[in-house]
Parts: sequence; C-alpha cells; structure tokens
Amino acid sequence: MSTVKRIGVLALTAVLLFACVGCGSLEKDKNEPKEENAVYKPFAPLWESDIMYNEPVVLVLDEQTQELKGKLLYEPTEIIEVRNYTLESVFDPSEYSVEGNVFKATKLATAMPYMTEANLRGEGGEFYGYKTRPGTQIAHTEGPGLVMQQVNVTYRHKGEWSVKPTRQVDSLRNVLEKLCNGEDIRLFVYGDSISVGGNASGLLGIEPHLPPYPKAVKNELEEIFRVKVDLLNRSVGGWRSKEGLAHIHEALAAQMKMGAPDLAILAFGMNDGSLKTPASVYENNMRQIINAIRDCAPSCDIILISTILANPEAPQNTDFTPQYLARDKKIAESVEHVAHVDMMSLSKELYKTKRGVEILANNINHPNDFLVRCYVASIIQTICG
Repeated sequence: MSTVKRIGVLALTAVLLFACVGCGSLEKDKNEPKEENAVYKPFAPLWESDIMYNEPVVLVLDEQTQELKGKLLYEPTEIIEVRNYTLESVFDPSEYSVEGNVFKATKLATAMPYMTEANLRGEGGEFYGYKTRPGTQIAHTEGPGLVMQQVNVTYRHKGEWSVKPTRQVDSLRNVLEKLCNGEDIRLFVYGDSISVGGNASGLLGIEPHLPPYPKAVKNELEEIFRVKVDLLNRSVGGWRSKEGLAHIHEALAAQMKMGAPDLAILAFGMNDGSLKTPASVYENNMRQIINAIRDCAPSCDIILISTILANPEAPQNTDFTPQYLARDKKIAESVEHVAHVDMMSLSKELYKTKRGVEILANNINHPNDFLVRCYVASIIQTICG
C-alpha cells in the first residue's frame, strides 16, 4: 500500500483527487494469486472483486430430504476454500458441493458444523431460545456459540453487488484535507452496542480477532494515509438516540480533553427501532447531537450511519426502524459536512438470501465478522472512494 505524500500548498481539489489514489490502494492486488489462490484483505470492498471472501453460511438439516444446506449470495464459478468461523480449519473439498447458490454438505457425518430446525429455535447447543412471539422463539447467545456454527466460504462469482456506498468528498472535505496533508486526526465515535463492537470476534476473544468497526476504521485510515488517528469511542450498549442526546455533552467533554474531533461517526437507531421511537423524535435527537458536536468543533466532519436491520424473525425488527433511513438522508442533505452511510439497505438486501443466523453473531441485532467487514468497507469507501 503506497504512502500518501504530504500535499503542502496544492489546491484542495488536487488534494482530494490524490486522496482517491491513496484510498484506491486498498484494492491493490486484490485478485493476485498466491498459494491459497487468493489474497484475503478483510476490509477490501466486497463489491469490487469477483472473489467473495469468507461469506458465512449455516448448514441446516432439511428434515424432509435429510440434506445439510445453506444459501450463498451468488452462484459460485469456483469454490476456493471453506473454513470454520475462526479461519483456523480448512475443510476438505470432499465435504461439500454446490448447486446454483445452494451450498451443501456431501454427507451427514460431516466435519463441518451444522444446525437442526430445533437448534434454530434455541433448543440444544450453546444457545438458548429467545421468544419472538407467543409460541415461537429463535436461537440466541451473546457468546461465540452461534458464530461457531457458521462456515466461511470463499469463492469466485459473476454476481453484481447491488448496494454500494459512494465517496462523499464534499461532506468530508475538512478531514480529507488534513489526512492528505499527512496530519494526524482525532476520531470520535458515538452509538450503541454495534459501535461498541458486539459481537466482533475480537470482542468475543476468538480468532481471527477482528476488531470492532471503529478500531478497524482507525487502523485502515492510519495505513492508508500514514498518519496517527486518535480514537475515542463513547458508544454504550442499549442506548437509543434519546440516551445519546442526554449524554452528548459528557461524551464531548471527554473528547475535548484530547482535543477537538476532526471526524465523528454517529450510529444510533437499532434500539430506537426496537423500542419504537417515532421517526420525528429520532431525527430531532440526531440533529441536536450534531449541533452539540459543531458547538465544540465547528470544522468537524460527521458520518451518520443508518443502522442495519435486526433479524426479521426477532421482535427487535419493527416497522419503526426503516423510517429512520429517510430521516438520516434528510439530515445529510440539509446539514453541511455530514456524510451518510446506508447500512440499512445493505442489510435488507442481505436478508433476501441470508438467514439472520448467518450474518448476525447473536441472531438478533449484533453483526458477525462478515457484517463488521461491511461496516468498515462502507465507511472507508465513503471517505476514500
């Protein structure tokens, strides 16, 4: 990855153009072959390669056909390898086959993990049943029990990723100028448990120890621009935008002891939706949080993230959450230096093919490593292109 050089007195437009070159280096050699047939860069944009790296699949026993199978996002043209969730074990090709986008175990006595319909209801294993509605429940755990049932499939495909983030230079002009001039920056992150890191493998304490998305964004920016990024993450699990607003001055006081932030990432909405916060209230809370940041740091650029949707089978998935997307877009369009990252539409698209148990670590509302990677790639793409 090439070093972004100090720009000095060049015009800002040239600075930002150079930023695109620097950020583009994330993609360098993305398809270059090596011993394992592919170079794995966890946070490279999933939508810009013909290789899908480590897509999680849960094999489920079909009680009628007695087959173990799950669905991939795309139809593979080549299966490169299949690993367990921690990436420590590689499964022999004799263990699996693929028909269209359906990934199957070739035998019931497979070395790969799998779940039964009873397991999906939270019966047996290292998880328990979470009530969804009277008489029904789904598997749930905040530990590693569920992710260890996922296998990671790396494959080539000809599919087209439908929800892609866009570079938003105009909204992030201040922080990009600093980064491209080789200046260190301060990053302030404020959100709910997703921003805390639940349940990235790094937080669960298992391989491959993928960090929560705020730490990963810090690491990526430092590598791309060869600067130091001071991160303060004041996110709290369970918070809605209401609690975020109530405690924003306390959080900013802690930030200001380190210095004014150059970039702030705001990510509420999951708990707002679960607890049925009206969209107008959510929008007002977020606008006031942004105003508080601007009062302390007038030149701070802001990235506003629309939350992923909770598992469609979970009670946390309500009709309120989707309403926040239009509100977030409205804020970004009406407030200067606010960029928008749409994780909601991305997750909605994934749910068309994937079960919640395949992209969520707790099967309710916490991303697994795959979705954490989507967060990081989307944020970096928004900054760098």
